Amino acid sequence: MMLRLLMVRHGETEWNFQHRYQGQSDVLLSDMGRQQARALSERLAQEGIDVAYVSDLNRAAETAEIILSGRNVPVLREPRLREMSFGVLEGLVFDDAYARYPAEVDAWLKDYNTPPPGGEKLEAFTARVTSFMRAVQSKHDGQTLLLVAHGGSLSELVRLALEMPPARRWAFAMDNASLGELQFQDGYPRIVSWNETGHLKNT
Repeated sequence: MMLRLLMVRHGETEWNFQHRYQGQSDVLLSDMGRQQARALSERLAQEGIDVAYVSDLNRAAETAEIILSGRNVPVLREPRLREMSFGVLEGLVFDDAYARYPAEVDAWLKDYNTPPPGGEKLEAFTARVTSFMRAVQSKHDGQTLLLVAHGGSLSELVRLALEMPPARRWAFAMDNASLGELQFQDGYPRIVSWNETGHLKNT
């Protein structure tokens, strides 16, 4: 049996455009992000999707709503797919974050289990993504799932599936509104595509 995961990073927000830490701040899609989601809808129109799992943050939920408009696909809000929380850094660009919180940023970059105030420990982030991955593998073998979430949570899911070391957790960059596919064939993981953006050429 094969499980297919069609993995979509949400469309662009103004904070993405401005290179601000976004984390779990509930920032809405920009007009460009909605346009990107419509392009994704066209790209995925011929894909048979059994279930969609969607981060409960609005930028992911709205991306999924646009992609699946007019389709009878169950959509499940999934907080385990949220982006990592960056605490007090959210809303700031890196230079401003470092100027305000130099010691905290240095400690965090040295050890992601020492997050900025209000932030999420890396081990907690990894644990919730692991929990989600195991749940869908046990429930949905033989199906095609759409996952609409965030660059951090989706890339961490792939890292865990491939059993790569923690130091490689940032190895799977995803552009806004990009598409990737991860398959589990009899439990064995395989990346079919990653960071596909051809559907965005006219946006």
